[in-house]
Amino acid sequence: TTFHHSVDSAESSDVHVAMYDVYADATLQMRRVHLKRFSLGNSAANWSYVFQTLTNGHDSLRVRISRDGSRIVAVLHNNATNKEEVKVFTPGSSLPIREFLVDVGSPFRAIDLSSDGTKLYVAGSIRIAVADTNSGATLFSGIIFSTLYNGHAISGDGSYFAYGTSGQVVVYKRSPTTGQYALHYTHALAGQNLCDRIDISDDNSTLACAFNFTDNNLSATIRALDLPTGNLLMSDTAQKRDIGDPRT
Repeated sequence: TTFHHSVDSAESSDVHVAMYDVYADATLQMRRVHLKRFSLGNSAANWSYVFQTLTNGHDSLRVRISRDGSRIVAVLHNNATNKEEVKVFTPGSSLPIREFLVDVGSPFRAIDLSSDGTKLYVAGSIRIAVADTNSGATLFSGIIFSTLYNGHAISGDGSYFAYGTSGQVVVYKRSPTTGQYALHYTHALAGQNLCDRIDISDDNSTLACAFNFTDNNLSATIRALDLPTGNLLMSDTAQKRDIGDPRT
């Protein structure tokens, strides 16, 4: 029996991965995490990797692939250290080319990999971090003094990242001269809502975000922003009746 599945596929090559956990032994107390790489037309895995770290059954395990499939990045929370174990692979081998730790102070809630595979974004319950997958160095680490939801994204080359919170999306930009990330702008939407879906285009041009309203109307607003400037490109709101009421 397998649990907590995470899967991903490359956009422009035949590289597909699955990460999951299984019972470690007959006691059914601990879980062991597996990572497998697949290709089309082959039901068996091209290769498999088994993590040394056992888990207590938590769901903080994810895998992501760069757009061209040249880099596979797997992240697993270690209960003993309370840190995230990151392992970087190429599609041709089950031996990690790099291993490092990221500290977000809790089991991670979300990750995102830049489409070029060079930057990894990791979000915990109160802390977010960005790591360089080439060196393993943490490029940014900060405590967020607002509620984090499910909206997290990093741009194609890792020069921007964004997260959603109550009523707004927050965008950070990396300085091309100092290499430091700093607050770039926030985009707010009035009303009782939370931003819990974000995506950024590979070319760093556009950010899309979704705001779920928690009032009686239960509407959702989708917005697109010009990523460098924050200018609003489009906005569309779907009411509850538009989504599920057959009488409209």
